[in-house]
Amino acid sequence: MSEPRGRGFSIEWYIALFASTSGRLGRESWWIGIALIAIMVVLINVLATLAAFSFFPSFKELNGTSILARFRFSGWLVLGIFLTVLYPLYALSVKRRRDRGGTGWDVTLYLAANGLFILIQAFGMEWPMTFAGIGYAMADEPSLPGLVLPMPTPAMQLAGAMLTVVTMLMVIPLGFLRGQAKRDGVKSNRSWVPTPGRGSIQKVAAQRWRTPAAFLAVSLVALGAGFAYSRYTSGEIVVGKALPGSIAGIVGTVLSGQQGKAGNLIVSPLATFANRFAQHCRSFEVDGDHPTAAVACRKDREWIVSFATTSQSARGRELELDAHLLSIGASPPFTVEGEALFF
Repeated sequence: MSEPRGRGFSIEWYIALFASTSGRLGRESWWIGIALIAIMVVLINVLATLAAFSFFPSFKELNGTSILARFRFSGWLVLGIFLTVLYPLYALSVKRRRDRGGTGWDVTLYLAANGLFILIQAFGMEWPMTFAGIGYAMADEPSLPGLVLPMPTPAMQLAGAMLTVVTMLMVIPLGFLRGQAKRDGVKSNRSWVPTPGRGSIQKVAAQRWRTPAAFLAVSLVALGAGFAYSRYTSGEIVVGKALPGSIAGIVGTVLSGQQGKAGNLIVSPLATFANRFAQHCRSFEVDGDHPTAAVACRKDREWIVSFATTSQSARGRELELDAHLLSIGASPPFTVEGEALFF
């Protein structure tokens, strides 16, 4: 019969530290686990960022399109890192919470709230303005006048501030307060690491890894499916409605005469001008299954569509666009210098 033991810094100890949710865990062991997770997060972040800048040289350019791409990349990177460390972090914290006399329900709720926040952040950066007040919206960057980028909405800022406070409230009992046994003066080893016989080490290790391995596999599949789905944009442009977020990101950042890619669509801004109501507007074309010529005008933080046509011929779309520009009293197109100041 095997006997329980405490911290031993063996391979089995580290496997149980991150893969097992049974038993209890002391403060020192919890901090060791957190430190190792933090090191892994930093390494993943550095390596992924270096790989992205190596495989996508356009990331190095300082323009609206490349900066917007960086925002999207960072949102998905944070989500991927969170899914990678979620189970080890849960295993650490639920054992430590149990050592404090709790059941761990607050750890589960806290990680779920963080996951929801990071998920909204990833999709919010992918589709600015799509969530109608939740997530991110296209707005002027205060430190870089003229640059329009995804900015957190007030609701997102409030949620982030609340999570920061809750994180501090979670770290205090997990990382600094004594366990229940010590507080009650009871001598008891924290027996969450079994000492298996030599012949059963591989079997025990395999059993411990089944749950986190299955969880990681499901997380990676979900992340891949979400990322693949985000690459697809229907490009539905409806007069009187806000532009789809991915298209709005290009319309709000790319200079006329250039192009940007929104999922499976190519968006080409044509001109920037003011209408008779002094609103800044842009004409643009969307090349996809149904080529479209459209006009959108800036209202608050959104680009509202005032015109859209899917005429069969390019000439037909051009004539309809010219007629619309005449009807709204469009000013002469801004110069490249004027557009640069506007964006």
